[in-house]
Amino acid sequence: MAIINNKKADNNSQKIENLVEALGSKDWKEREDAAIELTTLGRPAIIGLLKALNSDNTMLRSGAAEVLGTYGEAALPTLLKLVAAGKENTRDGAARAIAQSGETALNELKKAAKDKDYRRRRGAALTLAYLGYLGDPTKNVLLALLRDSNEKVSFEAAKSLKSINWEPENKLQSAVFYYSLADPVNSAKYPKEIITLAMRDLNNPDDNRRKKAIDLLAKLKSESVKEAMLKYLDDSCGEVRFTAIKTLSGIYDREMIPCFVTGLKDTHSGVRLESAWALDKYGWNPVNPEEKAEYYFIKEKWIDLLQMKDAAVPVLIKNLCDENPVIRLRATEVLRAMGKPGYLAIKNALKSDDENIRKRAAEAVAIINKKDSASNSGKEEPIPEFFGKYSIEEEIKKHKSQIKASGIKSRDSWLKILLNSEIEHSKAEKISGALSNENDMVRAAAIENLRQSGISAIEPLLYLLIDKKDNVKIAAIESLGDLKARRATPYLIKLCGNENRFVRMACAESLGKIREIKSIDALTNLFSDPDESVRKAASAAVSSIGPDALPKLKSILDDSDMTVRTTAIRTISGINDPIAISYTVRMLNDYEFDVRECASKAIKKMSNSMFNPLMDECRRIIVQGNELEKLGILFALADVDDLRAKEIITVFADDRNPKISQRAADLITKTGKRPEIKTEIIPELKYGSEIDEIISGLRSTDTGVQVSASEKVFSMGDEIIEPLIESMEKSNPEVQNLTAEILIGLGDPAIDGLVKHLSSGSLSTKMICAQSLGKIQNEKAYAALSGAMYNERDPVVRTAAAESLGFAGDDMAFDALIFAIKDEDSRVRIAAIRSLGYLNSKKAIKPLISALKEEDLNIINQITDSLKSLGEDAVRELSESLHSCKNSTIRYNIAEALDSLSWVPETERDIIYYLIAKDNWEEVRKTGEVAVGPLEEILSDDNYEVRLAALETIIAIGGKKTIMPMIKALMDPNSIVRKKSEAGLVKAGESALPYLEKTVAESDNPNLKTFAMKAIVKITS
Repeated sequence: MAIINNKKADNNSQKIENLVEALGSKDWKEREDAAIELTTLGRPAIIGLLKALNSDNTMLRSGAAEVLGTYGEAALPTLLKLVAAGKENTRDGAARAIAQSGETALNELKKAAKDKDYRRRRGAALTLAYLGYLGDPTKNVLLALLRDSNEKVSFEAAKSLKSINWEPENKLQSAVFYYSLADPVNSAKYPKEIITLAMRDLNNPDDNRRKKAIDLLAKLKSESVKEAMLKYLDDSCGEVRFTAIKTLSGIYDREMIPCFVTGLKDTHSGVRLESAWALDKYGWNPVNPEEKAEYYFIKEKWIDLLQMKDAAVPVLIKNLCDENPVIRLRATEVLRAMGKPGYLAIKNALKSDDENIRKRAAEAVAIINKKDSASNSGKEEPIPEFFGKYSIEEEIKKHKSQIKASGIKSRDSWLKILLNSEIEHSKAEKISGALSNENDMVRAAAIENLRQSGISAIEPLLYLLIDKKDNVKIAAIESLGDLKARRATPYLIKLCGNENRFVRMACAESLGKIREIKSIDALTNLFSDPDESVRKAASAAVSSIGPDALPKLKSILDDSDMTVRTTAIRTISGINDPIAISYTVRMLNDYEFDVRECASKAIKKMSNSMFNPLMDECRRIIVQGNELEKLGILFALADVDDLRAKEIITVFADDRNPKISQRAADLITKTGKRPEIKTEIIPELKYGSEIDEIISGLRSTDTGVQVSASEKVFSMGDEIIEPLIESMEKSNPEVQNLTAEILIGLGDPAIDGLVKHLSSGSLSTKMICAQSLGKIQNEKAYAALSGAMYNERDPVVRTAAAESLGFAGDDMAFDALIFAIKDEDSRVRIAAIRSLGYLNSKKAIKPLISALKEEDLNIINQITDSLKSLGEDAVRELSESLHSCKNSTIRYNIAEALDSLSWVPETERDIIYYLIAKDNWEEVRKTGEVAVGPLEEILSDDNYEVRLAALETIIAIGGKKTIMPMIKALMDPNSIVRKKSEAGLVKAGESALPYLEKTVAESDNPNLKTFAMKAIVKITS
């Protein structure tokens, strides 16, 4: 009988597989019939349909999505998970399927749009592209996601808005939209708004977000860009600083000279070189030995540097520790050419307290010994170096015979190549002279200048790949990578076999920036390179190519070379794809301990970016994994500070294998919780057989058993309440919800138990109690939740309590939620703000407006959503606050909130205050004298820059009404504002004298009298 059943199951499985395959048929009738039959099959077909979502066949993906969409809410949880964490094809297919659920899906997507996991928010943005027919609800969610601080989320939201043919309604929306799309052409139409958005991203932790901001700023033609660029000069990312300094070097303003002088000391070589070029433009000369040595080194004025002798040593030792190997080798060569002072400096560096200095000094000694040895023996060095076999002095003395031997092109040849590449004539003249110079350092430096010509530089750079000097070759390779020149890929692949390790390393790094799939084979060949730095560069390059590299990486996991396998594992760990976890787990079975250890460390690294897929893999290993896999996973989870990871470890403590259970117990002991280790999984009778039987029944997957157990609970009385609450901690979410519903039905004794455990239970128990109490319309429950807001230490529990209080009435929850919006943890603040919106109380409006001082965009968006739910009353309060607020940040956020609430200004003063809040001073000026009153009020703002902008606008408006506000500004605490006020009064001339004289005569403030007299003197003189 069993055999027949298995055959039936196999036949059914094959039938489903054939039907799913038919969804990709070119015959529409075959596709239609398959879809109808799969729709009727229901749940058994789900797995096959989900797999089909990852197909490369567009028709198959679409068909699978349509069928899954007919399953309604049953398939939604799985589809939501796939749209967040699946591959690109899978995400798109899942999105189409979700969208078929219409408004039901929209409600789930609204929740996902506020999830802390960016992938869920990104998935929501993708799916909403297929729900455009729902109109404003879809649009509003996408507009919120458009302002997401995560680059991937905002980009996906912008794409979805574009696909539903959404049109921006105002300048700010347009700017945010094109900013999210990284569209330089359309962004340039809104310079002021783009600058504001870029400045808000100044402290964004995402390097790519800041790179996008600076790249868009660099393409704006606005005088205001300078101030933004100056602030980005302090960025932690070298590429961001380089773009900023490069843009600033194109603006002629002598006040920026100190910035360029500071740039000479930047850790990024590109910033240093660009600063030096900019300073040349101003005719700047160094004022002290340190500046002089920095400048000479960057400009490669080696003779001048050598003549400085000891004064140049500190700068040379600093460059000896540079991140760029080319810079380090140049410093070594100059120190060697110095003779005794240089050798003494290296000797002292070997004794330094700084480990890095000692390491680089030892590296320099090794290079110098090789060069000296080769020089003394009259033989060529066995390993080619960046600077050949001659010292800097000898290199400079070589003339045309050396030039001919090196194959350097003539100046005219280079000029022709550069002009054919459409490089501007004057620049081509300058660069051609440098590229034809016999000094390889001059040629290498010229490459940086050439690179700034963008794509026009690619052809000349390809010629430089055949330069006889490796340092020139490396500079060309790096520049081609920076330009992401796909044309260079075949040439760089060939150079991956170069005998110089620095050339190979530069090729790997540049191929990683270009990200061409056809370079994967060449890069993975470098996994067996004898030099670790080359292997690391190749690994990083393959990781940057992303999931497309996984098939190749999978194939080399079986390589006989252990180094290749470990490098492949490290590479896989850098690819953000759930499959990467499966591949790495497989390597926990490797026969080499070092490989297994590498795999465990890689899994630990991936837990930071792919935690949920890792938890899924852990659950699989609990059931199917072998000893090595389980031990490896335990090692990876050991330091992961997440409750779910600790729960997985606890499950491993019950493993039948004593080695596994003991290792898990050791890890739990570190946290102060050691479970009893059992050699067998035997149900523990803790409360008595009848209660244990009921709890076991509630956990059953059989609905009938669960119903029977639920009925028995109500016949037991109060004695079962405590065991039920305690059992929730080790139950899955479905059983927890069922148990909570049962407890609610047991009335006051159960409520007392939940209240008790909310204050004294374990973390997970507290969470469950907080969520359960929120479902009870009871003063005692709300009092307990309110108490948790004041007394609970763990922010996760406070967050759950804040969310539950959203179901309470006005008086019971209000004070606790107001207290919570000032919580130190942003998750608690967001939950409290959301719940205040649920209360639907006018009392919540003013506290919510006050909370707009937040800088966190997620919190601001949540405040806006909560205010939106409070309707016209909120709009009225926001409008009034726009007039009275003295804080520019809150004022700006109020204006943003009013935008999202579709507010329309009713009076001219409303318009003026709105424009002030948006820092649109030019539009304020155009309104004329009517703006003077509001501008005078802004002279009391907390921010001096805002006061200064308001004052400048008042001065620009002119007229008698502006004179008294200018006199008021004479008492500003900031000297810049006071000076500007005085200049404005002097500009007003004789028309200001009566007001100033009256101020001198009547004012009780001696300082104001003094300032007024000073202005009078300047006007009358």
